[in-house]
Order: sequence, then structure tokens, then C-alpha cells
Amino acid sequence: MRAIVGNAEDEAYRLIGVESVKTPEGCAGADWFVYRIAQGANAIKGYRRGNHESVRGEAETIVFALNERRGWKKSKLSPADRRKAAAAARAAAAEST
Repeated sequence: MRAIVGNAEDEAYRLIGVESVKTPEGCAGADWFVYRIAQGANAIKGYRRGNHESVRGEAETIVFALNERRGWKKSKLSPADRRKAAAAARAAAAEST
């Protein structure tokens, strides 16, 4: 992971990446991914099941929500991309039930 420099208060959350991983201990299935989100020196790592596209969409939705919560009005995602991310997250949630 690259070094993150700057004031965390001034930086928006951003998706660093989504990678396929081994099934976490105590979990079932073989379709697991890890996503990494950063904001300044802060890092979030989460695990999700699904395909790369659906997990990326869910992670982008999380990034968008975190930035909205912190009050950033501009997001790297366009309205069309936000709709796609939300749709991918809903589809992934529907697949996992």
C-alpha cells in the first residue's frame, strides 16, 4: 500500500482496491473479496462475498455514504455511477439471500 500524506480532515474517503481472497476462517463459500478504503492515514478493510463487480459496487456505495456523512458535496462518482453502484449492491444483496 502506498504512503498516504496530508491532513485527514481535508481528505475524502476513496476506494483503494478490491481483491479476491481465500475464504475467511469460519465462513463458507469461495467467492470472497477484500476491499480497502482510505481517508488520510485512516484505513478500512472489509470482506464481502459476491463477484468482483458487485463487491466493488458495494464498496463504492460505502465510500459515497462515508463522504456524504462527512459533508463532502462532491464525489468522484457521477450520478450515473452512483446509480450503478447502488444497483450492483442491491443485486449482490439479493444473490446472498
